Amino acid sequence: MVITTAAQTASASLQQSPVKGLFDADEVMHITLRGNLRNLLNDRKDIPKNNSLVLSYSKENSTEITMPVEVKTRGHFRKLKENCTYAPLLLHFSRSDTLSASIFKEQKKIKLVVPCQGAEYVVREWLVYKLYNLVTTQRYRERLTS
Repeated sequence: MVITTAAQTASASLQQSPVKGLFDADEVMHITLRGNLRNLLNDRKDIPKNNSLVLSYSKENSTEITMPVEVKTRGHFRKLKENCTYAPLLLHFSRSDTLSASIFKEQKKIKLVVPCQGAEYVVREWLVYKLYNLVTTQRYRERLTS
């Protein structure tokens, strides 16, 4: 899976912070979404509903961080069942103490690209984002997840 967010200029992401941000590393980030995934993944309507889920990940010191998120399906082509098994997702973060202490602290929402025709295509898409960022200041920030 790939997490992406649009950024207007590269300079905004170059500001240094003592705590690493979501897009400050290239290592694969391991995340878990818990909740009623069946309802979420079967919601392929034009206007999908938000689903309350719990997102968790481990910090560098192996501390597990857990926070509530609202998730819905997104997209057009990939959202259709005949094109992809799983629809891409949009995660909305609510402001909380847990969020402010997490790697997602600067995010209001992020896109989660899930495998459509196999995991190798997700990696290829991630590489295309990386190449695109080399040639323009209108860029995407991205991170591989599993």
